[in-house]
Amino acid sequence: MKIRQRPSPNYGDLRPITLGIVIHSTRGGATTSERELEATLNWFSSHASWVSAHYVIARDGTVWSCVEPGRTAWHAGEHNLEWLGIELVQASIDDEYSLEQYGALAELLVELGARFGLALDRTTLRGHDEMPQGIAQGKTDPGYKFSWDLLMKTLQGLIPAEPKGAANMLMTEEQYRNLLRLAFPLSWWRVGSRPLALGNVDTAIAVLAQALWAIEPEIAKDELAKASG
Repeated sequence: MKIRQRPSPNYGDLRPITLGIVIHSTRGGATTSERELEATLNWFSSHASWVSAHYVIARDGTVWSCVEPGRTAWHAGEHNLEWLGIELVQASIDDEYSLEQYGALAELLVELGARFGLALDRTTLRGHDEMPQGIAQGKTDPGYKFSWDLLMKTLQGLIPAEPKGAANMLMTEEQYRNLLRLAFPLSWWRVGSRPLALGNVDTAIAVLAQALWAIEPEIAKDELAKASG
């Protein structure tokens, strides 16, 4: 997967939790996919647009990074604080997506799923047309040309199988919750102080913290108050 940088100035603070990833299409109406890509990147690069996504995937499979994935991009209204956004270059609703786009998207999703602790299924992977904000605004992307079946099959080939004996390594529920409580204040300090330099240890701790938000929101609020106070 080839990733290039095209930073957007349109982003917000760090997301407190990541629930999933929204798939969009560009639909700018350009005459070629190259012009469509450039128009999208230019639009995201403009302060005046107030729009961005974390990534844009060109028809040749090149991934363009526009907003650091730990931060909030402006792609899905009220869902921005909890969902990542990926744009697929598609000039018009009837244009086919390329196999290169499916391959790059699947690789990127596996990487993001590992970083943010997401199970890659249809509860965490949504089209813009499936989100409440998208439905309310009549969004139709990624549209009828996008094959969710093909994406999920491609993902299955990339996600490693559970190692033998993994079931014997599981923690009890009490051990797991205690670990989450310990990880939360440490993750808040690390992510808050070094948002662009997350290493493996930091990422693992951040994932645990997100799990605490999902499982024990009241405890998470208490731990956040302690860590930031």
